[in-house]
Amino acid sequence: MNSVYSHNYINKFFFDKITKKNINKLNQIVFCLWAFSIFFSIFNFVFYIFIFISLINILINKTYRYRINLKQKSPYFYLIAFILVTLISMIYTEDKHYGVKQLEKILPLFLISFIGLFSGNLFFDFKKALKYNYYGLITLVIISSAYTFYFYHFKYYLGIAQVKGFTQINFFSFFEHRLYVGLSILMITPYVFNSIYYSKSKLNKVSNIFLLFFLFYLNYSSGARILIFLNIIILFFLLLANLKQYFNKYFVILGIILAGLFIYLMISFHPRTKLTVELFKNNISIEKLDDRVVIWENAIDIISENFFVGVGLGDANNELTKSYKINNNFYQLSNKFNAHNQYLQILLQSGIVGLLFFYFL
Repeated sequence: MNSVYSHNYINKFFFDKITKKNINKLNQIVFCLWAFSIFFSIFNFVFYIFIFISLINILINKTYRYRINLKQKSPYFYLIAFILVTLISMIYTEDKHYGVKQLEKILPLFLISFIGLFSGNLFFDFKKALKYNYYGLITLVIISSAYTFYFYHFKYYLGIAQVKGFTQINFFSFFEHRLYVGLSILMITPYVFNSIYYSKSKLNKVSNIFLLFFLFYLNYSSGARILIFLNIIILFFLLLANLKQYFNKYFVILGIILAGLFIYLMISFHPRTKLTVELFKNNISIEKLDDRVVIWENAIDIISENFFVGVGLGDANNELTKSYKINNNFYQLSNKFNAHNQYLQILLQSGIVGLLFFYFL
């Protein structure tokens, strides 16, 4: 009987070891796959596969039993606090039905915070995931460029030119929402900077520098231009630090001047810049330049009256719609636009309290 017991124990021991090893490996593979596919909304389901496998991993390894390190896990606590504040706003919101529908957007945040808190000592190779995120970026550049030039070659100009009333080259026409793609690109740019700085290959350095310039041009059409200019300043100092050890200082200065000239030409000849300058020259209101200004003005008026706790998760868009109607903003009213700014949207929903928890993330 002892031999049978020992045999079962050995089988269970090896089965547990193999299972844990395989699930950890699978978890890491899906994590990298999610990092790669994050630019493409059609592959959003990969995130939920990652969550599902992570939950199984937590159950098999029983990491939920481990003591939570408050200091190490603080970002996940702030995320939980932000979710709770948003949920509390459901108490005083009038449109409960719409509020419940908005809770679907909070679910991924809750799942991430849960896995972050209870993953214990499970190892996620973030460095490897960043590398796959970079590969996804390269794929995005190839697909969007090929798609754009294909339409241009066959003279389907509207496929690349007409975007929300602006006549401009839009390399993101392949994607459903160019702003989300642009934000994903901005999030990976620090990794590209890191690759430029630490790469020992001059070819890699030069390739990534050209990639950054191209990304700046792509993103210039999709907003976040302040961040783009900050990135250019960082790139300036990065080039200075990298080049001075290889070349005479006069060549470095010349290179920086040429790089600055290239950036100036890239921005000044961009269709969006030319249109912006033209509108200002003709004294056209900034509201004509970007309809989001009207949206933000309405949002700020509502926030000023509900500064501390907002109007609630269910009423944020309803209050904006009422404001559009009062101010005769018919275009915004017909499209029922939200705040078109994450910080303003949070202030609308849960006030400064919600924004503070979001900030500490």
